[in-house]
Formats: sequence, C-alpha cells, structure tokens
Amino acid sequence: MVAARPLPRVPTILLAEGHPDLYNEATASLSPNFREFNKASKQWKLKDYEEWVSATPGAKLIVAKRSGHNIQEGDPEIVIDAIRRVASEATRAGESGGRKSVGAQR
Repeated sequence: MVAARPLPRVPTILLAEGHPDLYNEATASLSPNFREFNKASKQWKLKDYEEWVSATPGAKLIVAKRSGHNIQEGDPEIVIDAIRRVASEATRAGESGGRKSVGAQR
C-alpha cells in the first residue's frame, strides 16, 4: 500500500454549532435518556472536529456559541467573517506562494 501524500495547506475554517439546543421543540420530544445521548454526541462531534482540524494544514475551528445547526441564521456575522478570512488568506497565500495560515480563532 502506498502512503497518501500530505494534504496541501489550504485556508479552511470549520464552523461548528455551539449553542445547546437541548430544550428546542425537536429535542423536547425526546426521552431524557435520548436527550443525554444527544448532548454526548455533540461533545463527540466537537472532539472529532478538533482532531480533523489538527490534522488538516491551514484549518481552524470556530465554535459558534450563539448558534445551533443553522449557523447562517443564528449568527450570520460569524459566517460572513469566516468567508472573508478564508478569501483574504487565500489571496495572501497566492501572492506569497502559500506560506501563511488563517488567523486566530473566534
């Protein structure tokens, strides 16, 4: 088996929901045990996201603490900011040969 080539450094921002929706209409109809499972699964997802970002050159994770699943509706500014940051970083990387990384997390 041939080892995969390393991923190139590409400006990437992964936006993740951060607002616990344990009491919205959909989760309110779940059993208490399933609500606990739902809460735990969100923690597992976040851990997986962190691992993916750590393994992906140029990637950053931003947790939208004020948003649930639909981040573009719950916190559109964080989405707009992420798009601007990636576009700006890609432009700078193109001008400098790809040696820069996306800035600090929000």
